[in-house]
Amino acid sequence: INKAQIYAWRKGIKSLYYIRLRQLALEGTEIEGCVSCAL
Repeated sequence: INKAQIYAWRKGIKSLYYIRLRQLALEGTEIEGCVSCAL
């Protein structure tokens, strides 16, 4: 579980589907995570 998921869970956000899509888009690149999503 990453920081974004923990943060969303604490705030009561149910869906993180867009975050999963961004992670899939970044898979295979040297970028570890979406910079705009970083907390």
